[in-house]
Amino acid sequence: MKDHCDRAPRVSVVIPARNAAATLAQTLACLHEQDMAEWEAIVVDDGSTDATASIAQLHGLHDGRIRCIPGPGRGVSAARNAGIARCRGAVIAFLDADDLWLPRKLRSHLQHLERAPWVGVSFDRILFVDPQGHSTGVQSTRHVHGLKPHDFLYENPACSASTLVVRREALVQSGGFDEEMRFAEDLELLVRIRCTTPWGIEGLDQVLTHYRASPAGASAGFEAMQAGWEFMIDKVRGYAPALVDAHYRAARAVHLRYLARRALRLGLPARDGLHYFVRALRSSPLALLRDPRRTFGTLAGLLAHGVAPGGLLAHRT
Repeated sequence: MKDHCDRAPRVSVVIPARNAAATLAQTLACLHEQDMAEWEAIVVDDGSTDATASIAQLHGLHDGRIRCIPGPGRGVSAARNAGIARCRGAVIAFLDADDLWLPRKLRSHLQHLERAPWVGVSFDRILFVDPQGHSTGVQSTRHVHGLKPHDFLYENPACSASTLVVRREALVQSGGFDEEMRFAEDLELLVRIRCTTPWGIEGLDQVLTHYRASPAGASAGFEAMQAGWEFMIDKVRGYAPALVDAHYRAARAVHLRYLARRALRLGLPARDGLHYFVRALRSSPLALLRDPRRTFGTLAGLLAHGVAPGGLLAHRT
């Protein structure tokens, strides 16, 4: 392994981790399964009180490509930036401590970046897995090609930071993650790269990331997710005001529909999803009609999940 440590890696992997002892070993194992060896991984232990740091350090003893550093304790954005500062690769990939990659993940993205020198950010599709890592059979279906700036306001095409593989130069030019943000920080970074740098963003139309979805705490986190999205919009308004003015209400409707679909996917009470669906409808009915399959599919799913038709009109937000 010494040769890998001495050479600059082709890609650096940043893994922010806080109390991730239950999943970190499995996440690090997927790095060992990559079909290329020229990588390094920086685990940023951001104030864990469990065995997160010990697990990362143990893996580092067996594989010098893995290092564990202390995080600044200011949230995931600051933790990722701390990891970026310690990276040696010209390409940086992000992996959350509870997600997984397929063995061809890194090689596929490096080949994509080599084929498309104008692309600063490459990403892929995700497969949703349960807390034990078993497939739910659901995968992301968002557009990955021909993305315009407004597309990022409506939905995060990358779905998760764990799909992102970014040229260091694009991160430097954009300023990295906004450390004031706790939610939608990865999406705001994409918008900023797209709007303020010459770099393009394009995905691979294949599943290379397994995203662990857990209902634990999900209901309590939904309002925080919505507030985080609004905070993200305020950030974007600072450097792309015309973009926000033109698309805010429609984009808000689509985001609220996403929260309704997420509640349904996690098996939360139907009233939780319906709460966000009604708010989406009030924000922009026309925006919801642009994708009738998702809109009516979400509504049908919520109704089938136990909500009477009259509940839609009676529900209060």
